[in-house]
Amino acid sequence: MKRYVVLIAAVVMQMCLGPIYAWSTFVPALQQTFGYSSRQTQLVFGTSFLVFTTMGVFAGRILDRFGPRVLSVFAGASLGSGYLLASLRGDCFPLLWLGVGGLGGLGIASGYYCAVATPVKWFPRHKGLIGGLAVGGYGASAIVLTNVAKLLFDRGWAVLEIFQFVGLVYGPIIMLMGLLLFSPANTHHHEVATFRRRTLLRDRQFWALCIAILCGNLPGQVVSGNLRPMGSFFHLSETVALQAITAFAIGNAVGRVFGGFAHDKLGGRRALISALGMVALSILSLIGAGLSGYGWLASAGLVGFCYGCNLGLYPAHVADLYGAHLVGTVYALAMLAHGVGGQIGPFLAGWAKDATGSFLPALAGICCVALAGMVIFAWLSRPQPPVPALVPVGEKEQAEDVAPYG
Repeated sequence: MKRYVVLIAAVVMQMCLGPIYAWSTFVPALQQTFGYSSRQTQLVFGTSFLVFTTMGVFAGRILDRFGPRVLSVFAGASLGSGYLLASLRGDCFPLLWLGVGGLGGLGIASGYYCAVATPVKWFPRHKGLIGGLAVGGYGASAIVLTNVAKLLFDRGWAVLEIFQFVGLVYGPIIMLMGLLLFSPANTHHHEVATFRRRTLLRDRQFWALCIAILCGNLPGQVVSGNLRPMGSFFHLSETVALQAITAFAIGNAVGRVFGGFAHDKLGGRRALISALGMVALSILSLIGAGLSGYGWLASAGLVGFCYGCNLGLYPAHVADLYGAHLVGTVYALAMLAHGVGGQIGPFLAGWAKDATGSFLPALAGICCVALAGMVIFAWLSRPQPPVPALVPVGEKEQAEDVAPYG
């Protein structure tokens, strides 16, 4: 019974950790009310993303060493206080930037890996499905807050009042759910303490995972950040362009759960190779569906599904390779590749659009990135002799298609 309480708490916690993914809902109100530029609003979003991926490296290590509770409470306090700080003065950009970007990003970094790694430790035979459910909650957070914010806007709420709502409601929920998280009694804290992350630098399985994360996520990051202008480029209506954002978000949430399920059925290596190939096919479908409204919605949902499917595979694959007791440490370090993709992918796509006046070169480019990632990952992840420093302790279940690490 305890492990199901942990799972439910982790999913609810994840659904409250992702308000930044509903950021575009607040951008028009911030620009109209306080005169902020697109550059300023995107700086807030980018800062949150950067803080999440960089500080997550330290948070993941703290999680594996000392458990999830204190870190989860800090996550709720940080995210909640960040949105409350941003709600104090709308005309003061540093408060908005520090609150949502800095403290909000720190809250995500502190809580995300707690809510992913902890339930995985409780379900060693279903690591993929459980990890997929956990990250699926994070993917669904944008859907929830977007609809809540729309309802509140329709009732006359100001944008700062909604920030205050997020701070007062989401922060305490994260803290409460965090208090329900705890690791199993057989967690190997000693092995975590003696593990040295520098040993990963000579392990090609780790680099294969980084390549998969970079090439599997970058296409989805490019599309999600440009769906609305892409719809305009293909001469689709404003309604269809906006509906495509919702379709992507729904596909993203469902894909994360499906990715974890696929891991348990196919094994980590085969599932990741398949997922990378699906990303490329989804981008091709988006190009081919450019003249059809319904086709565009279906393709946007498919791209979101493939993007989420990749994200749902990573936690369980890390557990296969290094043991569930090191998921926080290794997964957080590998997710730096996710941060790199988020910085370079949308920038290069925007540069290509400005240079050519078309989104087709960018879409063709990210399709090639996914295919290249599939080939490189398949080559790097081929079985190899175990590296002694990386042998996990207490992990009996290994994926059939992954080189044994103990």
